[in-house]
Amino acid sequence: MGNFERFALIDGRWVTVGYDGPVIASLVIDIHDSDIATVWFESATGLQGQFYLGYEPGIYFDHPTQSAPVDRPAQAVAFASWARAELGVEVESAAIETLLASNDPDDEPEAVFVEESLEELIGLLQLPLPDALLPDA
Repeated sequence: MGNFERFALIDGRWVTVGYDGPVIASLVIDIHDSDIATVWFESATGLQGQFYLGYEPGIYFDHPTQSAPVDRPAQAVAFASWARAELGVEVESAAIETLLASNDPDDEPEAVFVEESLEELIGLLQLPLPDALLPDA
């Protein structure tokens, strides 16, 4: 069975959050069965977006209405701008875009488990890993 986790970056630290309501945070990540990671981001300036790592839900569940396709280049640029505004970190949008889930149902993700892509994304942000992604000690 895969990993199901939802965590948010609140006041500079990762907090595990439940599914029972909205979360007020600049960055929220939801892992579904180690195959999909949904990433929501929002800045105080109103910059916001959403993208997927691993698979897009519409492709994964073979149900196109499950999720609208993501404009990968636009979301990568928006996320790079978010990282600069919220974290003071410069990240190349091209590095982000390579991690995003493909809109092509014939494309397989490079990483077997979405946590691998998520660790790479969090590394680009120069943030520590959430406890949920740390190796078991």
